[in-house]
Amino acid sequence: MSDNIDDLVTFRENADGSMTIIERVDVSGMGYPMRCKWCGQVHDAGPVEIVQRYSDCSVWRCPHCGVLGDDRPLRWGGSFEHVPRPTSTTGGDQ
Repeated sequence: MSDNIDDLVTFRENADGSMTIIERVDVSGMGYPMRCKWCGQVHDAGPVEIVQRYSDCSVWRCPHCGVLGDDRPLRWGGSFEHVPRPTSTTGGDQ
């Protein structure tokens, strides 16, 4: 594992309150990281080939699982979730 601040890290809280890393994805170099709700993989939505555009969304194939999905919010039936970039917590008063 790297110590890159651009790594997306997902944690699971254990019964004793400690945290365990369950996933670490390097999102450096990704313009718009998205997570597919079907396969769970993170990909960059910037270079994907748009299959269809509608007034409320764009549709493309997930580069990992090949399923057609759209960029509407998940609560509206979308297929991809925007992955926020990690932010640095160094410097300043804590």
